[in-house]
Amino acid sequence: MTFMKKLSACFRLCLALALLAAIAFAAPGLRAATVVDNLTAVSGTEENLNAAAQSAAHAFTTGASAFALESIFVRMTASVNGSVRLKLWSGSGGVPTTLVEDLGAMTVGGATAFNYSRTSTNKPVLAPNTRYWVSVHQVSGSLNWLISNSTNITGLGAMLDNQAFSNNDGASWSGYTQADSHMPALMLILVTPPGFEKFMAEIAQPVPSFDSPPMPVTPADIEKLLAVASNCGIEILPTPH
Repeated sequence: MTFMKKLSACFRLCLALALLAAIAFAAPGLRAATVVDNLTAVSGTEENLNAAAQSAAHAFTTGASAFALESIFVRMTASVNGSVRLKLWSGSGGVPTTLVEDLGAMTVGGATAFNYSRTSTNKPVLAPNTRYWVSVHQVSGSLNWLISNSTNITGLGAMLDNQAFSNNDGASWSGYTQADSHMPALMLILVTPPGFEKFMAEIAQPVPSFDSPPMPVTPADIEKLLAVASNCGIEILPTPH
């Protein structure tokens, strides 16, 4: 089946920004919906970047659909004002392996926590149910990336307990997990158009892992899918003959 999201003037969403993405087949200009959000969590600690070429990366997974990256937002403070580069990586293991996009440098200043952002130029497509990494690379100053003290998130994807560190600007990484007393960085992942997350929440069924085999589809499943799609403003087109 082919899915097509119908545009509607009634889309509404309140956004707290951190990692912004868009569904790959969405038309330009649509508002964003949350994929992963932990910005409301209290910061339990922070990752310190105070030497040239130090980098920290934190992992997340996408939801059940493909997304196109729009922007990355991270919550940071500065012990000494400076600048960092934001980058997006792929890597299914315990460390980032392939650079997806370097979003460029930004200035970080002040001891008050603030959400800093860079906009994507290439708008790379993020594959569904896939692990990606957001990294912060020190350029100058002494900077702190704030960390959540909880794994609780809202949205379609998941925030993972995987962190990685580099002393050579990402040329090589070492990784560790929550067992080492570290938690996810504060960030938010968004998609467009909003409303699709309600459709997925109603029709999706939990499975033990991403590697679980597909569940069999019954006529009742199809009836439910069509009914939920209609309520969410989604049109399901018949297979071409």
